[in-house]
Amino acid sequence: SSEEVSEIVESLKHSDFLTEAVLELGKQYPGFCKPLIYERDLYLAYALRDRADALPSHAKIVAVVGAGHVPGIIEHWDKPIDITEISRMPDQRPLSPALRFLAMVAVGGATCGVLVGTAWA
Repeated sequence: SSEEVSEIVESLKHSDFLTEAVLELGKQYPGFCKPLIYERDLYLAYALRDRADALPSHAKIVAVVGAGHVPGIIEHWDKPIDITEISRMPDQRPLSPALRFLAMVAVGGATCGVLVGTAWA
């Protein structure tokens, strides 16, 4: 119903479900959050800063990012970032149970987003 869709949209406005799920998994698998949260925050801060530096000082940049990434972007904005290190592809390994779970969460979140978008169309 439209009431259920409204409730889902409101709950998504107040939390970043995927980020919360990743952080929860990060408690069990400490190396898990590094590429998905920390390195993504670094990359976003680097890319946004790079674009901002290329524009006149009065220009504004608008970026749409997950709520869970905003604190990391702010934290790393003025720090040097080694983009080559965070852009390097890791060695290939089979998917761990944590990564399989995250893939299921991501697919579920994307499906929910499509359903919400379809309901609003």
